[in-house]
Amino acid sequence: MPVEYDHVCFVISPIGEDGSDERLHADLVLETLIHPAAGNFGYKVVRADNIHQPGIITEHIFEYLIDSPLVIADLTFQNPNVFYELALRHAARKPVIHLIRKGHRLPFDVAPMHTIRFDYERGEEIRKCKDDISKQIESIQLDPNKFSSTLSVALLTLEIKRSQDLQSEVYQEIFSLLEDIRGSIEDVESEIQDANNGIQDLQDRIPDSTEPSAYKYIQYGLFDEDKIRRDFEAEVVQIRSELISLQLENREPDKLQKILVRLDNLLKFQGNIHW
Repeated sequence: MPVEYDHVCFVISPIGEDGSDERLHADLVLETLIHPAAGNFGYKVVRADNIHQPGIITEHIFEYLIDSPLVIADLTFQNPNVFYELALRHAARKPVIHLIRKGHRLPFDVAPMHTIRFDYERGEEIRKCKDDISKQIESIQLDPNKFSSTLSVALLTLEIKRSQDLQSEVYQEIFSLLEDIRGSIEDVESEIQDANNGIQDLQDRIPDSTEPSAYKYIQYGLFDEDKIRRDFEAEVVQIRSELISLQLENREPDKLQKILVRLDNLLKFQGNIHW
């Protein structure tokens, strides 16, 4: 019998072997966070190890990734299979909710995406996470086509760059500038990390009874590389999305001018990030 995907919530997740930390984590996330939140909206929650159809399992997984109206991805542990499947969903330009356990770092390419950070060791954290998942499900149901990712935006950018329409030349130039900015983000991250390492070295050599300014930089998170990188990349992605929208709407000069001002601000920031 063919699978009906109309009310399926497919879960991309690290699974691991029975009894492993990954499996314990995956089961806990599935039962305490995803099942209750998605179940309230009538979704049937499916994870890869719960697919019992005959045939090649990867083909079934791909079908779930492409055809399910809702996908929730747990990015904890930075599992390679998780990111492979996530990329397929992003390429399909269909909505996906990102989760990651607090204390785990998001890789560069998905850092700009809205990701729900959770901790299942405290009741209030569990309630907050389920509430955040529910809000994103509501948003997806209102407009499933509104979702965009760094990959889906990049694919649309390529379509415009390959266009023979002369009107798209200005957009191609802007996209080129945005790529230069995006490339510089890695340099920002590296410099901030070097600064953090230097401060950590100072902290290690100073007695606990003192609290020098260097220690305060760590304590109060003034060198928050993740936040700087996420904010910077998110602005680039947002500008890209708006430019693509204007291109599809045959462009509106007033809106384009406002976007160009924001782009100019980013370029100025790019020129002053090396301290």
